[in-house]
Amino acid sequence: MTRAGALRLTLLSLCLAAGFARRDAVAAGSSELPSPCYGLVMLTSADNLVIDKRYATTSNFAGTAFEQGIDYVCLHQIAAAKLKNASRLLESRRPGYRLVIFDALRTVSQQKTIWNIVKGTDRARYVADPRKGSIHSFGFAVDLSIVDRQGKALDMGTDFDSFTARAEPRRETELLKSGQLTRHQVVDRRLLRDVMRKAGFEPLSIEWWHYDALPPQLVRSRYRQLP
Repeated sequence: MTRAGALRLTLLSLCLAAGFARRDAVAAGSSELPSPCYGLVMLTSADNLVIDKRYATTSNFAGTAFEQGIDYVCLHQIAAAKLKNASRLLESRRPGYRLVIFDALRTVSQQKTIWNIVKGTDRARYVADPRKGSIHSFGFAVDLSIVDRQGKALDMGTDFDSFTARAEPRRETELLKSGQLTRHQVVDRRLLRDVMRKAGFEPLSIEWWHYDALPPQLVRSRYRQLP
């Protein structure tokens, strides 16, 4: 056999091996391409959630879509299990009501893009410096609200990414007294907090929509961020 013939035979063998590997991967339900969730849990509407990924639309504080055509969110398996429990708890409290997810995993590169928009402004305190690490970038944070039986979002007093004092849970008592929030809005926020806390999440004091599945210090010390 000539040298050229041997080379062709080697290349053919490699192609066949790659083809068999691809076939076996597909049969096993896996893929050669990296998972869009980086090995985390993918959550969709099939999980009795409403997915409204705001950073995949222009309906966010920047008015810019950072992603396109995203109809799922990703979370670490610990956070995903807690979120599914929260969904069940909400269903038991308000049958037909569902959690609507605005954001979950936010990669470091996405966080840097958002940080560069707000750094040096009064909005910077609402966005984690990527050098420190957002809990979103570990897959342990989720931004969410509630929709009713008709799919209408409950009125929480502000929209997602409001970045105003009215969005801060720690100020709800004074905002209620001053008339900047209504009793109904506060009751609905408390419903969300109660469900999420019972499922094992902790709220953020300056954003009614943000919840962490584990304490930030623990997350940063034990887990890695997604690039």
